[in-house]
Amino acid sequence: MKNKNLNLKIAIMACFMALIAIFTFVPYVGFIPLGFISVTVIHVVVIIGAMLLNKNYGALLGLFMGISSMIKSMTTGTMGDQTFIMPWVSILPRVLFGYLAGLIYEKMHLKSNYLNAFLTAMFSTIIHTLLVFVVYLPTFVFMYGDGNFFKDFTGTIGGINTTLPLTIYCFVTFMFSCLFETLLSVIVIPPVILVLKRNSMIKRITNNVKEEN
Repeated sequence: MKNKNLNLKIAIMACFMALIAIFTFVPYVGFIPLGFISVTVIHVVVIIGAMLLNKNYGALLGLFMGISSMIKSMTTGTMGDQTFIMPWVSILPRVLFGYLAGLIYEKMHLKSNYLNAFLTAMFSTIIHTLLVFVVYLPTFVFMYGDGNFFKDFTGTIGGINTTLPLTIYCFVTFMFSCLFETLLSVIVIPPVILVLKRNSMIKRITNNVKEEN
């Protein structure tokens, strides 16, 4: 039985990795350019995978997401996206994010399965933004701001050209992205999780995950 569950997990993992690859490299699907940086929807795939499988698989999906975004940033993207060439910006936060998404869901024991999925989606997405921002900001400042965190920077926010100190500009831009990504997560993830968990094979895996924890 354990071998069957492991094989099924590997198959599902492969499906999620394929989705991440498609979302990454098909233009305007997984990364949507919004001026300074691109908003991502790939975090949704990682969160769902971490919730269905477990935190360790979530970390692996986060790793694959990070590697994919690093490769993507080498070929295309806005100036802000180029910072993701650095592995400590593109990969490390995504590994931690995938692990924490699975861990948060494991700790959710509310009576409502929908609410468990909703809160996991919301907290995980916010954590993703914060983890990336913490390493992104100093990297971007030293790449493009000559090491000056408060150097004036001109760019677009919400389609409006504006000039702000670099740190504030990055913070506001990330908050816009976080808002969009969080709304997407809480709208998409809970119903998808509820539907998938009705599947007998998925149910067998999730029950096995609970036993392991």
